[in-house]
Amino acid sequence: MKTTAKEALKILREHLKQIAFYHHGVWFKADLIHGGVTIRLFKKDHGHEIMVARTDQSDKFLAAVERPRFRERLIAELIYQGFPLEKVSE
Repeated sequence: MKTTAKEALKILREHLKQIAFYHHGVWFKADLIHGGVTIRLFKKDHGHEIMVARTDQSDKFLAAVERPRFRERLIAELIYQGFPLEKVSE
């Protein structure tokens, strides 16, 4: 059965929570947009929420959330898109 966009978004958010766990002081927000998903990385600066990085990804990206090793591919894509993350062993 094919995963809906809302179900895929929920799975993506779980992956992002796991990634944020290994990167102290930052968190992600992900929302559906027309034709895909936007992923944003935030941190706090003197009590203000600051967006550090953002990427818009296509529906194809959402379609891949249940594939094996998706989280590794997600981290690689975020780094490629300029997100200040380093690869960590999970």
